[in-house]
Amino acid sequence: MTRYLSLFAVGLAAGYLWGWLDGVARFL
Repeated sequence: MTRYLSLFAVGLAAGYLWGWLDGVARFL
């Protein structure tokens, strides 16, 4: 259970970071 939770957290953080980078690239 904890492994899936950490995996979900990592995926969520990666998706957030990817979206932020995409927004910055679009802004620039």
